Amino acid sequence: MDEARLILTGSTMDDARRLLARGAKAPFLVRADRQTAGRGQRGRAWASPIGGAWTTTTAWVGPEPLPAWAMLGVAWEVLGVVQRALARSGAAAQACALRLKWPNDVTADGAHPALRGRLGGGLWKIAGILGERDGEHVHVGVGVNANLGPADLPAGTRLPAASLGMLGAGRVPIDQLCRQIARAVVAALAPAHAAQPPAPGAMPPALLASINQRLAWRGQGVSLAPPDADHGAAAGLTRGVLAGIDEHGRALIAEHNAPLRAWSGGELSLAGPTP
Repeated sequence: MDEARLILTGSTMDDARRLLARGAKAPFLVRADRQTAGRGQRGRAWASPIGGAWTTTTAWVGPEPLPAWAMLGVAWEVLGVVQRALARSGAAAQACALRLKWPNDVTADGAHPALRGRLGGGLWKIAGILGERDGEHVHVGVGVNANLGPADLPAGTRLPAASLGMLGAGRVPIDQLCRQIARAVVAALAPAHAAQPPAPGAMPPALLASINQRLAWRGQGVSLAPPDADHGAAAGLTRGVLAGIDEHGRALIAEHNAPLRAWSGGELSLAGPTP
């Protein structure tokens, strides 16, 4: 796979778009040592200092829409990359604490016994995934907090941020990590591409079972904010117990005295027990 490495850039996603427009052949990888305008979901700023893996992988996916679960499948593959990086760095036990927060974050469960004394309780964000369609291609931005200390990570975010180093990993080879992320993105998009119309759009059963096994907050009380809700706004919140995800990548929430409902978008937060 062709690769463009930048020392400093605004956004690898924007760089990938420009390369594709100039005729670059997919798949290809754009990576940067540092980004000054990295972005996450809903256009949020993504802190990207030196020591992280800041990548965008561009892949051809054809003219049809990808199934709704495609980026969730990418997030699962990225979780696997992070898990293997921890294992190679002598932190295999800590890898058991990794969780996938619906719909697109790789997190660590700070309450897991393997992380006792390393992090506080709750979820800590390790990596984020953002997909943007561009004609018959998709650009998938992946940022992993790798060799970063607490002072390098942002404060005041919806989820506190942690790094592989904070989980107990030694120095992670960033070059290797970036290339593994790119290969994982392309591999994850292959079954999603195969599920495009007119083929069935459901997630492969094995993938569905694996994600549900590692799904953050499964069985716990959560609140779901609509995709366009302001941070902290209570209006429009759905509260219930997160039962899992379905074959279309939708979050299944059991509200009090109501049938199980499937949600395709929004922002999950931990809400504590429901009555």
